[in-house]
Amino acid sequence: MIDYTDQSMKYLRLILLLSILLSGCRKTYMISPEQKIMFQVDITACETEFQHYGYYIDSKGNILSYSNPVNWNYCDRNSIVTTEQVEENLRMCTSSGKVLQSELIKFSSYIDNIASSRVTSLSGGDEKFSVKYTCFRYSGVDHSYKSYTIKTEGDYSAENLNFYTKKMVTWLKEIDMNLAIRN
Repeated sequence: MIDYTDQSMKYLRLILLLSILLSGCRKTYMISPEQKIMFQVDITACETEFQHYGYYIDSKGNILSYSNPVNWNYCDRNSIVTTEQVEENLRMCTSSGKVLQSELIKFSSYIDNIASSRVTSLSGGDEKFSVKYTCFRYSGVDHSYKSYTIKTEGDYSAENLNFYTKKMVTWLKEIDMNLAIRN
């Protein structure tokens, strides 16, 4: 006679082990409480006079707009900006809305992918108009942010070669369109 309870127990253990392993593989993305900014859309136009405007999306989903700020802190040639410089920039911004928390978490989870991908070489002309879509990684050790190009459009262009680039740019453009409609 076959002992079904022993076989049933082995089967249940196998199912339990597989369910633990499979559920443990999903990575939940957490935004560091120290990270203030996640994304930036930065627009410059130099047709007749210099124009500089855009917005940040902070770690709480706030859309923080700026328009021709004086003494703006740009990233250095290594794409780094300090926490102090970011704080100064944020003081020049005004609140313009908020993104859904679910969207913020979703698109923030792509930052590591963007950061580890290559970007095409800049191509184009005279830099009279550009829109730069960037994301940031915070370093608690250096108290600084590293900027990563998602895409640059305008008189010259560059694009991150990551799979998520198009999704991120579409999302940021939708936000930009909604801001333009409100203003």
